[in-house]
Amino acid sequence: MEHSFKITGAAALVVATLSIGAAQAQGLHDGPWTLDATAAGRFDSNQRYQCPPIHLTFTVTNGVVAGSIERPQSYVRQVTNGYDSEALPLTGTLGDDNKVVLKWDDHVATGTAGRHGFEVSWWDECGERVANGRPE
Repeated sequence: MEHSFKITGAAALVVATLSIGAAQAQGLHDGPWTLDATAAGRFDSNQRYQCPPIHLTFTVTNGVVAGSIERPQSYVRQVTNGYDSEALPLTGTLGDDNKVVLKWDDHVATGTAGRHGFEVSWWDECGERVANGRPE
């Protein structure tokens, strides 16, 4: 009887280990991503756009977006990730259903993902903007 209990205990340990592994499984789009959008709007004498190009990196974990964006300033040359106390959060979702929602400041970009990237769009003072994302 005692020997039988040890086999059952070992089997329970294997089942528990497999259950924990399944709970920690990655989402379809998990990992590091890059987002790029071209500039839009007026071009001034200092060679800066009203709505500058955007180049951001962020991470997706279990379908949840985590990143940062520098606080928008007038006529910057390019919007990039922010790393100081002034940075704004870049949040959203990139789930297994291939729906993409990115949020920063007062903007919400939505779109659809495929296996090798996504396209999102949003509206700002320059009209409709479009960005493309790709896994790193």
